[in-house]
Amino acid sequence: MGPSLPKVCVVTINWNGKVDTLACLESLRADGYPAKDIAVVDNGSSDDSVQVIRRQFPEVVVLEAGANLGFTGANNLGLEYAIEAQAKYIYWLNNDTVSDPNAIEALVTAAESNPTIGMRTPMIYYFDRPYEPWFTGSSLDMHRAQAVHDDSCQMNHAKA
Repeated sequence: MGPSLPKVCVVTINWNGKVDTLACLESLRADGYPAKDIAVVDNGSSDDSVQVIRRQFPEVVVLEAGANLGFTGANNLGLEYAIEAQAKYIYWLNNDTVSDPNAIEALVTAAESNPTIGMRTPMIYYFDRPYEPWFTGSSLDMHRAQAVHDDSCQMNHAKA
């Protein structure tokens, strides 16, 4: 990558999930990619999530939806923020996820290497078995507008 790194906006949704969201944000804080914004869309939490997130992660933008917009509505709010922030890439991340400290750079490197591919996703590992992949790839079925886990990539999660 050249001297000017593409901006990435990380978007995660919180709804009364303070403990998970804080762990997710801690993992993103450890990510070394310098050209990133992190936005938490709070979906009308009734706990103290918003206050705790703002206190512990002042670098994170908290977008208060004011109500539970659902998963899609909250992601759309995050998308609007990313567009306004002029991000080249969006890294949607569930709040109960921890991200590898090199994930964003790896995804940006992959995206920049072939601009004809419009979407990338990292491998996903089980939280309680971080050595075992849960998801290693998929293909898009454009006729059905869905991502389909490739059988060749699926891992037998029943293995211990």
